[in-house]
Amino acid sequence: MSMKCIKWKESYELGIPELDIQHRMLFNIIKILVDSVDQSREGEVIEKVLNELERYTYYHAETEERFFEDTENHREHIMEHDKFKEDISGFMVAYENTPDREFVEMMLLYLQSWIENHVTGMDRRDFLGED
Repeated sequence: MSMKCIKWKESYELGIPELDIQHRMLFNIIKILVDSVDQSREGEVIEKVLNELERYTYYHAETEERFFEDTENHREHIMEHDKFKEDISGFMVAYENTPDREFVEMMLLYLQSWIENHVTGMDRRDFLGED
């Protein structure tokens, strides 16, 4: 069974190169997960991907938060990032008790939802003033 990989679209761009590059890194992480399932090698990459994802949540949140320190939505955006960090840490625990393929599918759904809701929602609102 082949999994569908969410692909980068122009509509994800914020026009801030540092953030756009970091957002693309999240797409690369998703592609690695999808490819691992397609090749039946998810067990070989999950732990590495989780470690990279955990690192990503911290450096990306820190980078993003520097850009909107003085905006009215600063606190709400930080709370969203804190929740993302918490969720990813939760995945570390869930991995121990979930079969590899099921775990990857669960992670992919979560990450794709995060992109749709946070990157195209909150980020566009806070960085580009879109509703």
